[in-house]
Amino acid sequence: MGLQEALSKGLERVPKLLVPAMTGLALYVLMTVGLTIAVSPYISVGTSLPSQDVSSPSIVLQVGVGFLVIIGLYFATRLRLYGPASVLERNFGLKTSWRLVKRKWWKLFAILLIFGTMGAIVSRIPVAGVYLRGLIVDPLTTIAITLVYFRLREARSSGEEH
Repeated sequence: MGLQEALSKGLERVPKLLVPAMTGLALYVLMTVGLTIAVSPYISVGTSLPSQDVSSPSIVLQVGVGFLVIIGLYFATRLRLYGPASVLERNFGLKTSWRLVKRKWWKLFAILLIFGTMGAIVSRIPVAGVYLRGLIVDPLTTIAITLVYFRLREARSSGEEH
């Protein structure tokens, strides 16, 4: 297969990646906004901590937002394998990812947490951190996600459940 043919085949699959990417973006925005709303009263400069009155609407709002963040994390993790699934199976990959991650959520979440922490630490390096993250951590994360996809797909097809 030549370079032109490979690029052509790759570009044919780009539209199939847009739906899962938009879903992921929506979940990311939900979690970011939720965390911002929940944490913002505690980081206001020059003000005291909010009252700890349990009947306060702000506490109820923060608990509700925290609940939405947890749900967002759950859904985002269950759908995280959409990339390899959509490329290799020629579909959107959301249903495949949801099915593969069933009962493996904590394992995948731990892997994502480790790579996310690595990315955050590397990004803090002055001047070169963002570039190093893009050159080292992000590709390693993609490789890890793809390996998890292959492992879970193999386990699912062989009937293995561990």
